[in-house]
Amino acid sequence: MKEGVLNSNRDEIRERLRFFLSNFFGNAGVRDLSVLRRGNPPWDSLRHIELITRIENEFGVRFSVESAIQARDFDSLLQGIKDSASR
Repeated sequence: MKEGVLNSNRDEIRERLRFFLSNFFGNAGVRDLSVLRRGNPPWDSLRHIELITRIENEFGVRFSVESAIQARDFDSLLQGIKDSASR
């Protein structure tokens, strides 16, 4: 089981998310998901759900529907993780 985020500080979560996204997208510089929606492979709602599901599994959290829909960049993903951990 992956280590959750309850005992992690914001910097640790930020670094774990940065590492996760660099593996998921194969690009360490990804910060804005809207850029990926225009790139390759084509971004669609299924790919978005895959991203959210993998983040949930990696961090041991569950995004609210609202947080998942609003996840548009690195900071909103980070906030979604933090909000999920605090519920």
